[in-house]
Amino acid sequence: MLKNLKVRSKLALSFGISILFFIIAIVAANIGLSSVLGGLEDFYDTPYPMVESSLEAQTSTRKIQLNMYRAAVATDDATAQALLDEIDGVAAKMNTALDTLRASYKGDPSLLTTLNNAADDLAAARQSALDYLTSGDKDNAIVVLNGEYAQAGTAFSEIVDKFIAAAQTEADTYYESGHSIKNICTWTLLALAAFCLVFTVFM
Repeated sequence: MLKNLKVRSKLALSFGISILFFIIAIVAANIGLSSVLGGLEDFYDTPYPMVESSLEAQTSTRKIQLNMYRAAVATDDATAQALLDEIDGVAAKMNTALDTLRASYKGDPSLLTTLNNAADDLAAARQSALDYLTSGDKDNAIVVLNGEYAQAGTAFSEIVDKFIAAAQTEADTYYESGHSIKNICTWTLLALAAFCLVFTVFM
Protein backbone atom coordinates (compact mmCIF):
# COMPACT_ATOMS: atom_id res chain seq x y z
CA MET A 1 0.00 0.00 0.00
CA LEU A 2 2.86 2.34 0.84
CA LYS A 3 4.30 1.85 -2.69
CA ASN A 4 1.20 3.42 -4.17
CA LEU A 5 1.58 6.61 -2.14
CA LYS A 6 3.12 9.66 -3.71
CA VAL A 7 6.55 10.78 -2.50
CA ARG A 8 5.00 13.78 -0.80
CA SER A 9 2.52 11.59 1.06
CA LYS A 10 5.25 9.17 2.06
CA LEU A 11 7.39 11.96 3.47
CA ALA A 12 4.45 13.40 5.39
CA LEU A 13 3.54 9.99 6.80
CA SER A 14 7.14 9.22 7.69
CA PHE A 15 7.56 12.59 9.37
CA GLY A 16 4.32 12.17 11.29
CA ILE A 17 5.26 8.72 12.54
CA SER A 18 8.76 9.95 13.49
CA ILE A 19 7.19 12.76 15.51
CA LEU A 20 4.89 10.23 17.19
CA PHE A 21 7.86 8.07 18.15
CA PHE A 22 9.68 11.16 19.38
CA ILE A 23 6.73 12.04 21.62
CA ILE A 24 6.54 8.47 22.93
CA ALA A 25 10.28 8.58 23.70
CA ILE A 26 9.87 11.87 25.60
CA VAL A 27 6.94 10.47 27.59
CA ALA A 28 8.88 7.29 28.43
CA ALA A 29 11.94 9.27 29.50
CA ASN A 30 9.82 11.63 31.59
CA ILE A 31 8.10 8.72 33.36
CA GLY A 32 11.48 7.18 34.11
CA LEU A 33 12.95 10.42 35.43
CA SER A 34 9.85 11.06 37.55
CA SER A 35 10.13 7.59 39.07
CA VAL A 36 13.82 8.07 39.86
CA LEU A 37 13.12 11.51 41.32
CA GLY A 38 10.36 10.05 43.48
CA GLY A 39 12.77 7.43 44.79
CA LEU A 40 15.37 10.11 45.50
CA GLU A 41 12.82 12.17 47.44
CA ASP A 42 11.84 9.08 49.42
CA PHE A 43 15.52 8.49 50.17
CA TYR A 44 15.92 11.98 51.62
CA ASP A 45 12.66 11.62 53.55
CA THR A 46 13.47 8.30 55.23
CA PRO A 47 16.91 6.59 55.05
CA TYR A 48 19.02 9.76 55.02
CA PRO A 49 17.50 11.44 58.11
CA MET A 50 17.45 8.06 59.87
CA VAL A 51 21.20 7.61 59.47
CA GLU A 52 21.99 11.26 60.18
CA SER A 53 19.92 11.38 63.37
CA SER A 54 21.16 7.95 64.51
CA LEU A 55 24.78 9.00 64.21
CA GLU A 56 24.02 12.28 65.98
CA ALA A 57 22.38 10.42 68.87
CA GLN A 58 25.33 8.04 69.23
CA THR A 59 27.84 10.89 69.07
CA SER A 60 25.92 12.84 71.70
CA THR A 61 25.85 9.82 74.01
CA ARG A 62 29.61 9.43 73.83
CA LYS A 63 30.21 13.16 74.27
CA ILE A 64 27.99 13.30 77.36
CA GLN A 65 29.82 10.34 78.85
CA LEU A 66 33.20 11.94 78.13
CA ASN A 67 32.13 15.26 79.67
CA MET A 68 30.92 13.53 82.83
CA TYR A 69 34.23 11.63 83.13
CA ARG A 70 36.15 14.85 82.65
CA ALA A 71 33.97 16.63 85.21
CA ALA A 72 34.59 13.80 87.68
CA VAL A 73 38.38 14.16 87.42
CA ALA A 74 38.48 17.95 87.06
CA THR A 75 40.75 19.63 89.57
CA ASP A 76 38.73 22.84 89.90
CA ASP A 77 35.02 23.50 90.29
CA ALA A 78 34.82 26.04 87.45
CA THR A 79 36.02 23.52 84.86
CA ALA A 80 33.74 20.81 86.21
CA GLN A 81 30.72 23.15 86.13
CA ALA A 82 31.47 24.27 82.57
CA LEU A 83 31.55 20.63 81.48
CA LEU A 84 28.28 19.90 83.25
CA ASP A 85 26.63 22.96 81.68
CA GLU A 86 27.71 21.76 78.23
CA ILE A 87 25.97 18.44 78.83
CA ASP A 88 22.55 20.12 78.82
CA GLY A 89 23.09 21.43 75.29
CA VAL A 90 24.39 18.07 74.04
CA ALA A 91 21.42 16.27 75.63
CA ALA A 92 19.04 18.68 73.88
CA LYS A 93 20.70 17.93 70.52
CA MET A 94 20.40 14.23 71.26
CA ASN A 95 16.68 14.56 72.00
CA THR A 96 16.18 16.47 68.76
CA ALA A 97 18.01 13.74 66.84
CA LEU A 98 15.82 11.08 68.47
CA ASP A 99 12.68 13.02 67.52
CA THR A 100 13.88 13.15 63.91
CA LEU A 101 14.66 9.44 63.99
CA ARG A 102 11.19 8.60 65.31
CA ALA A 103 9.52 10.81 62.70
CA SER A 104 11.47 9.40 59.73
CA TYR A 105 11.23 5.71 60.69
CA LYS A 106 8.42 3.85 58.90
CA GLY A 107 9.17 0.28 59.97
CA ASP A 108 8.27 -2.03 62.83
CA PRO A 109 6.70 -0.04 65.72
CA SER A 110 8.21 -2.44 68.25
CA LEU A 111 11.68 -1.21 67.33
CA LEU A 112 10.58 2.33 68.21
CA THR A 113 9.32 1.07 71.55
CA THR A 114 12.67 -0.56 72.20
CA LEU A 115 14.43 2.67 71.27
CA ASN A 116 12.27 4.70 73.63
CA ASN A 117 12.93 2.29 76.49
CA ALA A 118 16.68 2.36 75.81
CA ALA A 119 16.66 6.17 75.64
CA ASP A 120 14.77 6.34 78.97
CA ASP A 121 17.26 3.99 80.63
CA LEU A 122 20.15 6.04 79.30
CA ALA A 123 18.59 9.30 80.49
CA ALA A 124 18.00 7.82 83.97
CA ALA A 125 21.62 6.65 84.21
CA ARG A 126 22.83 10.04 83.01
CA GLN A 127 20.74 11.85 85.59
CA SER A 128 22.01 9.56 88.34
CA ALA A 129 25.63 10.34 87.43
CA LEU A 130 24.86 14.05 87.16
CA ASP A 131 23.23 14.07 90.59
CA TYR A 132 26.36 12.57 92.11
CA LEU A 133 28.59 15.03 90.25
CA THR A 134 26.45 18.00 91.29
CA SER A 135 26.61 16.95 94.93
CA GLY A 136 30.37 16.48 94.73
CA ASP A 137 30.29 12.69 95.11
CA LYS A 138 32.68 11.97 92.26
CA ASP A 139 33.48 8.40 93.33
CA ASN A 140 29.86 7.25 93.02
CA ALA A 141 29.52 9.23 89.81
CA ILE A 142 32.38 7.22 88.28
CA VAL A 143 30.82 4.00 89.56
CA VAL A 144 27.59 4.89 87.73
CA LEU A 145 29.49 5.89 84.59
CA ASN A 146 31.44 2.63 84.53
CA GLY A 147 28.40 0.53 85.33
CA GLU A 148 24.83 1.68 84.80
CA TYR A 149 25.58 4.37 82.22
CA ALA A 150 28.04 2.23 80.26
CA GLN A 151 25.53 -0.63 80.05
CA ALA A 152 22.69 1.68 79.07
CA GLY A 153 24.90 3.39 76.51
CA THR A 154 25.89 0.07 74.93
CA ALA A 155 22.27 -1.10 74.75
CA PHE A 156 21.21 2.25 73.27
CA SER A 157 23.97 2.15 70.65
CA GLU A 158 23.00 -1.39 69.62
CA ILE A 159 19.38 -0.34 69.13
CA VAL A 160 20.40 2.69 67.08
CA ASP A 161 22.60 0.45 64.94
CA LYS A 162 19.44 -1.46 64.01
CA PHE A 163 17.90 1.76 62.70
CA ILE A 164 21.04 2.41 60.64
CA ALA A 165 20.84 -1.12 59.24
CA ALA A 166 17.16 -0.60 58.37
CA ALA A 167 18.02 2.65 56.61
CA GLN A 168 20.78 0.89 54.65
CA THR A 169 18.36 -1.81 53.53
CA GLU A 170 15.82 0.78 52.43
CA ALA A 171 18.48 2.81 50.60
CA ASP A 172 19.58 -0.33 48.74
CA THR A 173 15.97 -0.91 47.70
CA TYR A 174 15.70 2.62 46.30
CA TYR A 175 18.97 2.16 44.42
CA GLU A 176 17.90 -1.15 42.89
CA SER A 177 14.54 0.32 41.92
CA GLY A 178 16.18 3.32 40.25
CA HIS A 179 18.59 1.05 38.40
CA SER A 180 15.73 -1.11 37.13
CA ILE A 181 13.81 1.93 35.93
CA LYS A 182 16.90 3.18 34.13
CA ASN A 183 17.28 -0.16 32.33
CA ILE A 184 13.60 -0.22 31.35
CA CYS A 185 13.79 3.31 29.93
CA THR A 186 17.00 2.50 28.04
CA TRP A 187 15.55 -0.60 26.40
CA THR A 188 12.30 1.21 25.62
CA LEU A 189 14.11 4.06 23.88
CA LEU A 190 16.35 1.64 21.98
CA ALA A 191 13.32 -0.35 20.82
CA LEU A 192 11.58 2.81 19.63
CA ALA A 193 14.71 3.95 17.80
CA ALA A 194 15.10 0.56 16.10
CA PHE A 195 11.45 0.43 15.08
CA CYS A 196 11.61 3.97 13.72
CA LEU A 197 14.76 3.13 11.74
CA VAL A 198 13.26 -0.04 10.27
CA PHE A 199 10.05 1.76 9.37
CA THR A 200 11.97 4.58 7.68
CA VAL A 201 14.14 2.18 5.66
CA PHE A 202 11.22 0.10 4.39
CA MET A 203 8.84 3.04 3.94
